[in-house]
Order: sequence, then C-alpha cells, then structure tokens
Amino acid sequence: ENIAKLPVGTRVVRIYLILDKKMRIDADGYADNVSFVLQSRTPSLNQCFRDDFDRGNLGDKWTIIKNKNYTPQIDLNKLMLTDDSGNVAAGVTLSGHFPSGNNYVEIEFEHNAYGSDSNGADGVTIALADASIVDPLIDQNSTNIAGAYGGSLGYAQRSGLHGFRGGWLGIGLDEFGNYSNPTEGREEGPGFRKDAVAIRGHGSDMSGYKYITGTGTLNPGIDSDTAKNYKYKISIDTRNNKTMIKIERDIGDGNGYKTIIDWYDATQNATPPENFKFSLTGSTGSVKNYHSIDDLTINAISCGTLGQEDNETILNYKFDAWDTFRDKNNRYISTKIANQDFSLVIASLDENGTNYQDF
Repeated sequence: ENIAKLPVGTRVVRIYLILDKKMRIDADGYADNVSFVLQSRTPSLNQCFRDDFDRGNLGDKWTIIKNKNYTPQIDLNKLMLTDDSGNVAAGVTLSGHFPSGNNYVEIEFEHNAYGSDSNGADGVTIALADASIVDPLIDQNSTNIAGAYGGSLGYAQRSGLHGFRGGWLGIGLDEFGNYSNPTEGREEGPGFRKDAVAIRGHGSDMSGYKYITGTGTLNPGIDSDTAKNYKYKISIDTRNNKTMIKIERDIGDGNGYKTIIDWYDATQNATPPENFKFSLTGSTGSVKNYHSIDDLTINAISCGTLGQEDNETILNYKFDAWDTFRDKNNRYISTKIANQDFSLVIASLDENGTNYQDF
C-alpha cells in the first residue's frame, strides 16, 4: 500500500481516477489532510494449477483438441504445440473448468517461438471457451475443437474452416502478423501487425471471433532464431459484471514484467458462459516456427474444478467454522477421505453461502 499526501489547502483541479486506485477527497475540492491510498486491484488468489511439464508425456490432465499436421506433446520438458511443419493447427485443453463470472484469474507461463531467424509463423493462443460446449465434445473424443491454422492461431476461423468451438476469448501471441488482420475470413482488426499480442472474442463455426484489442509491434519481437524463454502474465478480472484484461511480459532483461496491454475492458455483447475451459493452441502456415509453453501457473479467486480429473472426488460442502457448539480450541476440519491425499480450498462466504467476503 502506497500513500501520497497533499499539503493542507492544496486546490485539486482535476483527478484522473485509475481503475486500480482508490482516493478520497473533501466535497469542496480542497485537500484537508487527505491521503491518496493506492491499492492493488489484485485480490488474494488461490493456486489452481501448476505444470512444469517435466515428464515424458502429456499425462491425464491434458486432452488433445486439435492435431492437424502435428500432435501436441512433451519434448525436452516443455509442452510443444507445434514443430516446424507447415499448416499446423494444434491444441490441448486442461481438465476441469473455472467460473467465468465474479472471478479474478492470473495466468503465467514461459513462451518460446523460434527457428526461422525472427521471421517465422504463426503463433499460439491462450483460449478460454464455454465448458458446456467443449466438455461434451471431449466426451465424444473429438480432436477437431480448436480453430484454424496459419494466422488464425488455432483460435479464429479461416475461409471454409471453423474457429474454436465455444470460444469466448483467444489471447494470441502472433509473430507473423495476421491474427490482427481481417483477412482469410477473420472479422475486424487493424490489419497486418507483426510481433503483436492481440485478443479476439467469442464466435461460432465460421462467424465471430472479432478482434477486441492488441498491441503494436513489440520490440523485441515474439519470436527469435533461438528460444528466449520470455514470460507472460495474463490477468482477467470479471468482477463487477465486466471483463477487464491486463497482459504483461518479462523478456529476461532484469527489469521484470512490463505491461504491454494495460487494463482493457474486453466485455462482449453476449452473455458469458457459466464456466471457462482453459486451452492452449498453436499454428503455423507456409512459414513456420517451433512453439512451446513451459512453467504454467494459474491462480484465481475461484478455481472451480480446474486441473481436476473426472474421477477425482470433489466435495462441495460449507459449514460455519464458528458454530457455537464448537469449543474454540476444538474447531478442526475433518474428512472421511482416508489413506489418500486430498486438496482443501477454504473460502470465507457471506451468510447465504453464495458470495465471497473480502477481508
């Protein structure tokens, strides 16, 4: 918490209210021993899922949802979404889902795109989709869920090819430049924009997936001739009936994360799904690159069932930890799950057990 004080009697002509800052001032417009209290909008988060991919196969928590010209796999302890084959559209989705509304989600990962002297293609997306659409398709063993190859990055549509089924948000790391380009059947966008991060919205089949916002050309770019291990952090705040998105990048220069898309209102003119499915997609075209993801961490206010498999036991039960019949020295939490590991999520709810309380 940072506090900046104005001298008594200072005339305040105009205040620019920033979303993640709260300030208090007298109604007459004069500072009267008033402090500006700057508070981070980031709430206390739970770690929902982490994967370092240090193994030989995808494992049970990831399901392949596209494998056109390449099958996602673990190689050299990284999740490889494409190799340097042409016209690849590939993707994986994580088991479980998390609530879309009244939530705050933070997604952090290492990304690499390399192999073509910084002139490769195409990119990857972090995709959030309607779990009620994706899960039944997975149950049918479908491997045609993600979107099109090339500049559509496995999320958007392409002429004659569908976009991500149930897709709601597709955050693209685009080295070649066509994810922002309203060509090849994609809708809206500023045009060709090389080495950019861009966000597209919801769609169905070959309609929608419209451009929402994005960066200009980044320096350094998205890809390189060798792996650079750049890190990205995506924050999504769906509290207050809006979808606010912030994206940061750490290029390993010792200066940590720098904001490349500041808090942007990405609220769409449609009712969001109840739960989001988390997926990663990658693509190439006639030009190509290797694309990998590593050290993925997902934190949130509400994790839902993210990262949990169907056969895992999930108990949704609430009780008052301050029941009057409990002695203050005997308020233990007990379980009948015996002789096996289990996870426990503790949340402070209102008296109706429906909303989180923020302390």
